[in-house]
Amino acid sequence: ELLFEAREPPRERRGVDPQPRARAPQGPLAVEREKERHVVPAPRSVLHGCKHTLSRETDPCAVATLPAMSNTTHVILGAGQIGTHLAKILVAGGHPVRLVARSEGSPLDGVTRLRGSLADPDTARAAGRGAAVVYQCMNPPYDHWDAELPALTEGALTAAKVEGARLVVLDNLYAFGRVGGAPMRPEGPFAPCSRKGALRLRLQERYLTAHAKGEAAVAIGKASDFVGPGVVNAHLGERFFQRVFAGRAGECFGDPSLPHAFTYGPDVARGLAVLGARPEAPGRV
Repeated sequence: ELLFEAREPPRERRGVDPQPRARAPQGPLAVEREKERHVVPAPRSVLHGCKHTLSRETDPCAVATLPAMSNTTHVILGAGQIGTHLAKILVAGGHPVRLVARSEGSPLDGVTRLRGSLADPDTARAAGRGAAVVYQCMNPPYDHWDAELPALTEGALTAAKVEGARLVVLDNLYAFGRVGGAPMRPEGPFAPCSRKGALRLRLQERYLTAHAKGEAAVAIGKASDFVGPGVVNAHLGERFFQRVFAGRAGECFGDPSLPHAFTYGPDVARGLAVLGARPEAPGRV
């Protein structure tokens, strides 16, 4: 299993500094470099709650160098900020990649596209044809979760069943609820404190039940709020960084002085690729 964690920054850096830096970066490339300089990716692998050191062959940062499997297709469901990163990583690793999304999207080298909704069983079956691994990266708007996520969950399982592919699911932390500062572990405890958290827990149980019944080999990777290049509409997205780099106060939700978990977007994508390759991943969170 993989848990993605963000190291807590020093106490003096937790707040938002409204003052511009003496040499603020200019231009989009400098902005991306500044983001990467201030974010500590720090993914680590956790097997049954114990620290485990990744070898070079399974290091998320080295996954693009893994030997490519012949005659296999890696199918990514969802072309958002994580799905697109994941597609690039898998293509760099020599894998044929199919990206499935409702919108047409921009062309990506080495990636074929299938347009449609996974809530449609015919689209789900077409998505899964020839798949070795299916990655569930779909996440509709918050106010659509109740209406759309259950059907998308079944669609992801349907896609995986077509060829008996492994299903790697990207999930969030809602199912944990309020942990009171305790570590979030793969085995829980899961005690959601909101309607959205209860929904996420039901979907997690659906995936793991499907694995236990032999419907699909399922691995679940959980991550916190995304941050990093290409991450928009997020807690630390464009509304925060564009303001700070312009010398104004950053805009974010809630109290910026409180500790908050963030996950570097490209690390999430690398971690999902590892879950698609590691033999011990299925059946675990």
